[in-house]
Amino acid sequence: MKNKVRNTSVESFHDLDNVGKKQMNVLNALKYELKTACNLDLADFLDWPINHITPRVNELVKNGFLQEDRRDICVKTGRKVIFWRITLKEPEQLSFV
Repeated sequence: MKNKVRNTSVESFHDLDNVGKKQMNVLNALKYELKTACNLDLADFLDWPINHITPRVNELVKNGFLQEDRRDICVKTGRKVIFWRITLKEPEQLSFV
């Protein structure tokens, strides 16, 4: 399943002022370390409870920062999950820390 980047998604990348600290932590984890991850991978990496990750991921998806990379089985739980990635094909275009 291929996802298309909407113009509004691209524009939102230039407006990182509206991204909260926890959302930025999720983006940084994907950009600099994980590249693609499910919510549980993000929770483990950031050492946060899963219920702190899911709302941040949902907000980032809604605002066009993240998109579905694939659906696969989580090795840790054996359940089918969504793996996320940064929306732009070249996340190095993002400049945030």
